[in-house]
Amino acid sequence: MHSPLSPSTPVSDAPGASDPVHVAVVGSANLDIVIELDASPEPGQTVLGTGYSEHGGGKGENQAIAAAKLTSTAFIGAVGTDAAGDLLAENMRSYGVDTRWIRRSELPSGRAFITLTPDAENSIAVIPGASTTLTADQVTRALEEAQPIVVVTQQEISSEAVEAAADWARANGRRFVINASPVRPVGADVLSGADPLIVNADEARDILAGTGQAEGADEVADGDPEHRLAELLLALSPSVIVTAGRRGAYLCARGGVVEHVPAETVRARDTTGAGDEFAGTVAGCLALGQTLRQAAERASAASAALVQLPRDQR
Repeated sequence: MHSPLSPSTPVSDAPGASDPVHVAVVGSANLDIVIELDASPEPGQTVLGTGYSEHGGGKGENQAIAAAKLTSTAFIGAVGTDAAGDLLAENMRSYGVDTRWIRRSELPSGRAFITLTPDAENSIAVIPGASTTLTADQVTRALEEAQPIVVVTQQEISSEAVEAAADWARANGRRFVINASPVRPVGADVLSGADPLIVNADEARDILAGTGQAEGADEVADGDPEHRLAELLLALSPSVIVTAGRRGAYLCARGGVVEHVPAETVRARDTTGAGDEFAGTVAGCLALGQTLRQAAERASAASAALVQLPRDQR
């Protein structure tokens, strides 16, 4: 999301390595390779691009940077010993992220290949690379040392690493947040600890189908399918946020009602990383003691601000 080639000036009050860790992000770091196009190619078609750039990214890195804007945040993950790995780590440090738990792997750092069209829509293919080498033992040891209040993870790392993050949070009474993206099976133990589970509508339907809870997933409540999906997901997780892009987000905790957080109407320049900004901001807010509603409102505003900026200005 943020360029490692010319990292921004660190925020003056960014947390330092000696501060207590409030948020630990267990996840991926990728070098984003962005190709700008007038229109995405059809199958078998070759088109000329209009622009090219490289930026620090990966769901884990993006979320760590978002959380670090609010509170002390550490990143637990793996990058290569290549130049891209150096750049990804430096990019996070420039935003105040504690990188002491980054593992260096012999595999190349992850790459994300992104096409971006003038309507701000994107298509993304990820090669996780070094991120796949993060082990459950490494996650557990890092969390034992960091002792965060909130643990956040996603699904660009191995299932074992995700499960280790969830298990540590449960065993130590810490809040666990999972942004279950990209789509792949999620274990019942991981879902049962998610507080909240953050997904979009497609991811929600996939999770419900995979757990045998899909009945009613295509129903519409209060005019939006995300409302109904949030209700159904509460059978799996203590709290849920279902994001709906321009229509905002729907959230609920067990025992409560589904609430709608509207999104600001903005002119998007690039929607890449909007979901990561949302999830990382939610985690930061929860670590500071804010309610789920307050966290979702601030996350929605943060995402709206992000998408209005081209990549080189973030």
